[in-house]
Amino acid sequence: MDAAWCRLAFLDYERQRQGAYVAMQWRPSDRVEVFATAFQSTYDELWYEDAIFLDNDPLQMRLDTTKPFELDGNVFVSGRLASNGNIPMGADIRASHRDSKTRTSPPG
Repeated sequence: MDAAWCRLAFLDYERQRQGAYVAMQWRPSDRVEVFATAFQSTYDELWYEDAIFLDNDPLQMRLDTTKPFELDGNVFVSGRLASNGNIPMGADIRASHRDSKTRTSPPG
């Protein structure tokens, strides 16, 4: 059984949305109808992330009692974990910026 654990060291996320919708309808007579619609939406998203990933078999993990540790009942609070063999890990840094605008105004 493998488990993928992720602990985010840093995450900065910001998102802004703005939207507008306008509609107009006018019927000056039974034979004439005039209408117009307009729509606009803007979206701005900013994402920065630094992460550390561990990938191992959690059933093989054990508490290293030769080093200082702290438990809260049966919950691991701090200390050192050991495993048979190495504990595979990786690091991830990613950034994303999305800025979009949508407009529509179909004829009517």
